[in-house]
Amino acid sequence: MNRAATVRERTNESLRYRCKPLPYGRGSDYSSIQACRSIRIILTRKRAVSMCLHHLLRAWPVVVICLGSTWATKAEPPILDAESLRQVGYGVFWDSSLPSGNDPVFSAHLLDENLYVITKLGVIYAVQADTGLLRWARQLDETVYRDRAPTHVATPSDDGPVLFVTHSKVTAFDRYSGETFKELQLPFPAGGGAVADGFLMYVGSAGGEFYTLRWLCDPRCIPLTRAHVDVNGVITSQPIAAFGRIYFTTSVGEVYCVEPGGKVLRWAYATGGEVSSGIQVDDSGVYVASTNRRLYVLDPDTGRRIRSYRFPGPLFDRPAVVQRTCYQYCPPDGLFAFDVDTRRRLWVRPDAREFVARAAENLVLLTTTGDLMFAENQTGQVRGILDLPEDVIAVTNTRDNVLYLVGRDGGLLCAKPTGFDYLRRDTVTTARARLGLSPRAVQATLAGLATGPLTTGAATAAAVDDPLRSKTGP
Repeated sequence: MNRAATVRERTNESLRYRCKPLPYGRGSDYSSIQACRSIRIILTRKRAVSMCLHHLLRAWPVVVICLGSTWATKAEPPILDAESLRQVGYGVFWDSSLPSGNDPVFSAHLLDENLYVITKLGVIYAVQADTGLLRWARQLDETVYRDRAPTHVATPSDDGPVLFVTHSKVTAFDRYSGETFKELQLPFPAGGGAVADGFLMYVGSAGGEFYTLRWLCDPRCIPLTRAHVDVNGVITSQPIAAFGRIYFTTSVGEVYCVEPGGKVLRWAYATGGEVSSGIQVDDSGVYVASTNRRLYVLDPDTGRRIRSYRFPGPLFDRPAVVQRTCYQYCPPDGLFAFDVDTRRRLWVRPDAREFVARAAENLVLLTTTGDLMFAENQTGQVRGILDLPEDVIAVTNTRDNVLYLVGRDGGLLCAKPTGFDYLRRDTVTTARARLGLSPRAVQATLAGLATGPLTTGAATAAAVDDPLRSKTGP
């Protein structure tokens, strides 16, 4: 087993997740019942004596499940305790820890089914967001000094590789197995991140050029520059692919929309101020925050200005547009919320700084003091505050209000609103066996099993390596 596989196995063995309350039999007292209700499974690989397991279940809130190895991983305490989460209507879904050691976590990004955690020395951890299992870990060639968000390559099957951009290179990894898909040594210094499809890649340079690269060419050659266009300023933002076009902005505040392929300029717009962060694009407009105290909303097709909001101070943070609401931070006045359909301001909260997660009207924000605020989306009324420890990253989640928290020391925690379905042991076991497979490969495997010869129950049990399954016979 190579070092990367060993890291993955040891990390997954520290995974803890909530399971259903265990049934209790005759003679159980109240304390043991409560222990069973608060039980948390810790996956380790230490041998245990099955005769003692019954007594452990009755007396301990933490249970060690044996997976057949001779060593164990020490379980670190979770980032937040269960009682603190319960008071704001949440519960721990799973928690784990990464073997980052003295290499602090630099950033974390939730992208489709993966949670990507990047350390200061350029180590990437890909964690399956639904279970907390570590898919893979890889090392970049350069130390991370800028947060260039990863992107998934757009493919018809929605299982394309993940792109990581450093100063002089773009590396594509299989997002399920972690195998290196492609390494591109760029003939220019990269400005921001990159977006790509199965044939072309789009990336801006620090020299003020926007490139289209034919990146899936002969691996012995540098990526072919199919086209490039000179723009004003450094392209430090993440390009966005939407509606069959590419949108990006420069440091001097100019916004561009180009056609893919030959990169024919469709429109350009000058904000009149600097843009120090990225942009957001959806069907309601292109949102650009400028240091001239304005948030611009541009028509995605023509670049015509639909609306501009004037703020008390300059804007340095990128707007977040989630579920028909735009969130914009303006220091020192706080976080502003706007309805993207009516264009009216909903509320402003001086003690809030950043959007974190949302499901319907249940909104989660990051406060100016680094804590989590739970609020009503339409009114901004606060429902609760959750104190976060220092050096904890609240990962942005635009899909729902599930919380993903990452500690600088490598601790991970996923929390869901009260009433969620618990993770089952067989679900985790099955997911672990399929970590390196794409959904398409899993479906192909299941289809092959369904059309194959009938098997006995024992053969079917052996087909899936389930370390928690009771085995009979030799």
